[in-house]
Amino acid sequence: MSTKQKYLMKLREKCKNDYNLNPEVLPILIEKLPNVELEQKRFTYSEFLSFEKQFMKKIIRDIGFIPVLIVISDSEGCIIEMYGDESIKHQVHLLGIKTGVQFNEEYAGINAISMALKLGEPVQLLGKEHYHTCLQQTACISIPFQFAETITGTISLMTTMEHVQSSHLHVLFSAVNIAKSYSQSEQLYKLYYKEIYQYLYRMTRNEELAKDLCQETFIKVLNAIQSVDEDKSVKAWIYRIAHNTFVSWYRKKKRIDFINIDTQKFEFKQKSYKQPERYMEESELYEELAKSISRLKEDYQVVLILREFQGLSYQEIADVLGWKLSKVKTNIHRARAQLRNFLVG
Repeated sequence: MSTKQKYLMKLREKCKNDYNLNPEVLPILIEKLPNVELEQKRFTYSEFLSFEKQFMKKIIRDIGFIPVLIVISDSEGCIIEMYGDESIKHQVHLLGIKTGVQFNEEYAGINAISMALKLGEPVQLLGKEHYHTCLQQTACISIPFQFAETITGTISLMTTMEHVQSSHLHVLFSAVNIAKSYSQSEQLYKLYYKEIYQYLYRMTRNEELAKDLCQETFIKVLNAIQSVDEDKSVKAWIYRIAHNTFVSWYRKKKRIDFINIDTQKFEFKQKSYKQPERYMEESELYEELAKSISRLKEDYQVVLILREFQGLSYQEIADVLGWKLSKVKTNIHRARAQLRNFLVG
């Protein structure tokens, strides 16, 4: 017997003997969140709700004629948002289901929202698995979520037994994942946009092009965020996407110089080799340094920019370029040596 089945068996007994619920009588849902408190709760969940709003509307639109209600609850089972066409909203309203009410076992009996919160896993209740007769023609699916560490609750879908589909569970998982993805990518955007833009600007010396490539980079970050290896440097992972985005553009634009360094806009983060330090003291000599870097072969230019301008570690550069660590160290050593020869020669 599964965990769900054991839980349902015990809960059915509780509904009858402890909660004194009559299966033939509509459950009475308690309004836990009056209007002011509901708006406060929505404000707390506003970031999550904003990510979900357009996605939910698209789901409802794509589903078409199938009667579906999607609700979002907080960590206590209180409904804070509902999505669905007006006809389905009207029908469930007659059952007492509306924003602000709380789904708990004492008053609502067997319900997917409470079970998902208590079990900490997706729950699907079909037909007669419900305690109340009025719900035994419905299918309810609920999955718990955690968003931005402190925001928890459930996303649930309700439809008729006639229209329930196996894909509905996947829809809810997608809803949770898309919010997580947007949140994570937004945080990464705030953390790394400036330096990724600077890197791409140094590679292209074109502000608008750098912005376009940067935007393309973070779209790719959003689309791939679920596959990121948390054991590796996220920074290096983003740089690698940015670098590959640049390379893809460059291959289409071979007549454009590989790298041009703006000598006025940016400064070195590191000054690790002795001879160039003297040149960087004067702006005209700093310009000479930049021109000397542009004379290096492509691989040398890239590793120097990643190391000296962007401040990446050797390991991060290896991750960005897909090179062995030894190759990174060798190329940086040779690039510095060649650059020194250009400067002192």
